[in-house]
Amino acid sequence: MRARDVLGFVVLVLGLGCDPPADRDSPSDAAGGNGSAGSTSQPADASGSAGRSGEAESGSAPDDAPGEEGMPPLPPGPYENSLGMRFVPVAGTSVLFSVWETRVRDYEAYATATQTAVPHPDFPEEPLQPKAAISRAQALAFAAWLTSVEQKEGKIRPVQSYRLPTDAEWDVAFEVGQTGGPYPWGDGFPPPDHFANYEITNDGFVYTAPVGSFASNRLGLYDLAGNLWEWIGEGCASGGAYLVRGAGWNAHTAAYFELGFHYCFSDDLVGHHNVGFRVVIDGAF
Repeated sequence: MRARDVLGFVVLVLGLGCDPPADRDSPSDAAGGNGSAGSTSQPADASGSAGRSGEAESGSAPDDAPGEEGMPPLPPGPYENSLGMRFVPVAGTSVLFSVWETRVRDYEAYATATQTAVPHPDFPEEPLQPKAAISRAQALAFAAWLTSVEQKEGKIRPVQSYRLPTDAEWDVAFEVGQTGGPYPWGDGFPPPDHFANYEITNDGFVYTAPVGSFASNRLGLYDLAGNLWEWIGEGCASGGAYLVRGAGWNAHTAAYFELGFHYCFSDDLVGHHNVGFRVVIDGAF
């Protein structure tokens, strides 16, 4: 187990049916967030309350990126966008998934172009780390800007757009029900060392790791497990308009690691040090 700095945060519970987990690895502990959690293998039934586990819910490379220090070899894929973000198709969905979480350098390109302030977590970030402390509104604004830019430049067609993944798309990308157990690594707890960036494993990082520092899943996607909780483009079906999945760099609570775990909130999470996002491209290629 690694030693982490314990960041002080206040959890405000807005009453989605129960209190959220009190552990500091939850998004609600990052900056005074609110929320409750549900663990479910059925995303359509994910609720805003914790502990639904008693029911059915148990739970060739681009030129720029791989040459940069710390970047992994990239899986083959059909599209690299104007920011050097790489996208691959995911069978069972109609979208292209970004292979990485949105990086600091990607978000800073948007912020510079739009003269938007860049939020910062309580730890230093480098260009190839995933951008932390992003609210869902900020993630959606990034996606809308990138859509507009690339449509105007003819890089994507008018029917195509960037957006956050849906809960069902995330389930497919996260290989829910396909790993041989309730966790991304399969069965047994705790997770193995060097599998992902988690609080309770030896992974070599104190906070976030550069994207792609760990092996991809079988679909060629990196860091769906660990590093940052990631925004879903919809809320929990049974309560809570905001939803994050995947667990973050400081995760240590067993339920948070489950493939079907849903963390649901009444309000957007602003400035949370363990929340980020990745985008998908919607529309046929």
